[in-house]
Amino acid sequence: MAFRLDARLAADTVSVAVIDNVDIRLMRDARYLWLVLVPQIDGAEEWQDLPEAQGLALHKMSMQLANVARRLATADKMNIAALGNMVRQLHVHVIARHVDDAAWPGPVWGVGAAQPYDDAALAAQLDALRAAL
Repeated sequence: MAFRLDARLAADTVSVAVIDNVDIRLMRDARYLWLVLVPQIDGAEEWQDLPEAQGLALHKMSMQLANVARRLATADKMNIAALGNMVRQLHVHVIARHVDDAAWPGPVWGVGAAQPYDDAALAAQLDALRAAL
């Protein structure tokens, strides 16, 4: 069976790049620098569903992207999570947080309405992320 990105992830994010079979995606919410890493492995729902080498590689990539996001956003705190309660497909959130952001100090999920990027801001954010990869 071919890999298919969950419809909700596809609607809520835009692809930055695919590296080592992981789709690195940007959440369409300009309030946060919020990345979503999706291993392109059909049927994977939990981190432990991955072969050990791929699980370790995903962890390493998560840490690398957390460092990129922290630097680009000058973040006060980084949130990294693989919850999967709303979308079962395995995905890892990497979110740059600030003490004055809309959800601080709580989680970002369900707090206010997402603020979409305008075209120029989205293009600039994607360019910055791609250059940092």
